[in-house]
Amino acid sequence: MASKRKRASRLHQTLVEMIRDKPLFAVALAEVGGATFPAGATATSIGEALAPVRDFLPDAAMAIHDAHGALDRIVLVEVQLARDERKALTMPVYQALARARHDAPCEVMVVTPARKVAAWLAHPIELGGGSRFCARVVGPQELLRLRAARDARVDITVEVAFLQAIAHGEREPRLVANAGFVFDAMLPLERAALYFDVILDALPMSKRRALESFMEKEHLQLQSWYFKKLARKATAKGLAEGRSKGLAEGRSKGLAEGRSKGLAEGRSKGLAEGRSKGLAEGRSKGLAEG
Repeated sequence: MASKRKRASRLHQTLVEMIRDKPLFAVALAEVGGATFPAGATATSIGEALAPVRDFLPDAAMAIHDAHGALDRIVLVEVQLARDERKALTMPVYQALARARHDAPCEVMVVTPARKVAAWLAHPIELGGGSRFCARVVGPQELLRLRAARDARVDITVEVAFLQAIAHGEREPRLVANAGFVFDAMLPLERAALYFDVILDALPMSKRRALESFMEKEHLQLQSWYFKKLARKATAKGLAEGRSKGLAEGRSKGLAEGRSKGLAEGRSKGLAEGRSKGLAEGRSKGLAEG
């Protein structure tokens, strides 16, 4: 469980950093989620958008300006990997506080690779008194529509490959392979290895093996020797985890069956010995008295 939480935390951090580092990436995400922006709009990361309200800080915040420099809106970004009921309480607060602070329209955009989270947040949140909060949800279906060439000012090829592999790699191993090639070609080795490792960690063991089989079948080879090593390591790690889990389950089942069988045999043997001893003692006593 702790290992699973650690992997989720690393994935969450990676996604948040991607969005903070490239504000126009947030614009591209919002557009596939249905938003429209003025022509020539620019985006600036504003990390202190809601300070000093520390209990209500979104993962990222962007100020969107039109071509003339006028503030168009504030986009607050929340990366959500799992359903969290508390977010239904805090996200409306994000929006209200940012609107009051910046005196501009504000919206909350939730980026999630999880279908269940996207379905949950697709429904308006009732606030009372007829008021409702609606988040802009960018889920797996929207991420499939994301394209690398949003405009010439920013290259989001790496980010698109990463998000699509995270959201759909379990069903589409080609997206994971594609991400590996993109990272290998476009990023420094350390960063490329980090991103690829995060994706592989998010895949179940069986899907890691499916990825290896897919690449072999399609005759795909990552150029970097480190990537090849990383892919093999991930597969080996998955096999080791599978063996460990299998052995643990086998021991547990074996002990349970052993105890159950031992108790049954003990009872059976005890009853048999008891009857035999009782009969022998009865006969002996009866003969003596006779």
